[in-house]
Amino acid sequence: MNAGLFTESQLKVLGAVSPMVPRAPDGQVCLDSFITTDVRVARPFKLSGERITIEPAFEWFNLFNVANYDLPTTSSVEF
Repeated sequence: MNAGLFTESQLKVLGAVSPMVPRAPDGQVCLDSFITTDVRVARPFKLSGERITIEPAFEWFNLFNVANYDLPTTSSVEF
């Protein structure tokens, strides 16, 4: 809207305007713990007679698909 490409009514018709989401109440931010389980399995193979090593790897991030809704608590985040 600031660039003047669309009006607010045009964006609403397109479905590009989302409803206002209320802020979390004071003291109820960053209550969730941050949980992630990452797994990496790798095995290096040295080619015989060569100086080259090949290391195939399998990686799986967030193995148990845990949803982390809150930000990790840091002193630089202001709410």
